[in-house]
Amino acid sequence: MALTSQNFDKVTDLSTPVPVPEAPWFPADLIGWEARWRLAHITAEVARHTGHADIIRETIDGKGAYELNDLAEAQAG
Repeated sequence: MALTSQNFDKVTDLSTPVPVPEAPWFPADLIGWEARWRLAHITAEVARHTGHADIIRETIDGKGAYELNDLAEAQAG
């Protein structure tokens, strides 16, 4: 997550092209994406996969998100 934050902080122009990583699933003629698109994509991926970790945590501790929110609010005061 620290690397993601560092990369977000470096972006000063959302139109800046970001190079496409070398991977066989990207078209050979695709050179880059705008930083705007890349940042939106990373944000969506992080949000999507956060739920996956939640499933693992719920399996371990048996507490759902609503119960944890109630406990956190009770502790906050």
